[in-house]
Amino acid sequence: MVIMNKSKSIYHNEIVGVMTIASVLQHGSLSNAKIPLILPFLFHRETLDYLAVRKVRNIKTLTSTNGKLIANFNARYYSLLSVSINSFLIGKQLKLFYEDGNEIKFNLQNLPFNNLGTRISKINEASDAVYGLLSTNAYELYFNLQIKL
Repeated sequence: MVIMNKSKSIYHNEIVGVMTIASVLQHGSLSNAKIPLILPFLFHRETLDYLAVRKVRNIKTLTSTNGKLIANFNARYYSLLSVSINSFLIGKQLKLFYEDGNEIKFNLQNLPFNNLGTRISKINEASDAVYGLLSTNAYELYFNLQIKL
């Protein structure tokens, strides 16, 4: 069991997290409250596979058509919260992201996501769908994803 957790922490690391957040922010800015929601969507294989093919743009549509993808979202959110925060802070330190009021924006254009391996490439394919899902207001997102604050 410890080995499994250790391998997951290596697999779900901050560098992949930085690239994942950047791939979503390339589509537009997001509020601070939405940044920690990115990794639980894109680090979950079933959700990643689903969103890479089906461009669902509404959180209510996702919950009604494929609720199993968000059934354990609260647990994923909390298990990835420190990786999400660290990834954001690293990306900000590297000047990949910057804060503009309450919005987080991507600082670079044309980052070669497709040349960074198959996992990042797949994440990039689904990033537009995640950006669309996150266009809902933060309160509604946290409510529909059943995140217990």
